[in-house]
Amino acid sequence: MIVEIIFLSILTLILWSLFKKPSEYPPGPWGIPLFGSIPFNATKVEAQLEDLRKKHGTIFSWRIGPRLFVFLCEPKVIKEAFQSHIFSDRPDFIMFSMLEGEKKFGVAATNGVHWHNNRRFTLRHLRDLGMGKSTIVSAIQHEAEEFVKTMKEQAGIPAPLPKSLIPAIINVLWQMV
Repeated sequence: MIVEIIFLSILTLILWSLFKKPSEYPPGPWGIPLFGSIPFNATKVEAQLEDLRKKHGTIFSWRIGPRLFVFLCEPKVIKEAFQSHIFSDRPDFIMFSMLEGEKKFGVAATNGVHWHNNRRFTLRHLRDLGMGKSTIVSAIQHEAEEFVKTMKEQAGIPAPLPKSLIPAIINVLWQMV
């Protein structure tokens, strides 16, 4: 009996230390381990975020499922955060891991020097293909004007983006090639 109590106590301490909120995290709802604080309320998420901002201030965290989200609600704080190298990496989404495996490639999923080299390579080759040159600028402007005409036809009606967006993008890419 005493062994079970000791074992249960040790297990409780281990689980508590694994799932407790670290002291350096901003204030906010922590929730249940692995599930977080899932927004079950009938109110919109925007209203819940506004309530959290009023309760915890301009910087707060919200654990939704296993992911922790930190919200910055003031332009000055956002600008200061994005100038820091701590916030410069992209989030580690499961989708990127499933598509690319352990090694990350491309511009969307990489960070640091690898991202910088990929970005430089991509921009150099896009410039070689005509990006930033007057012929491409005029083609982009023409496609944008056509797309705006399509959007004006849909004005005032809630609907997804028109299907003409994809041909507009493809036409610009085709001009570059």
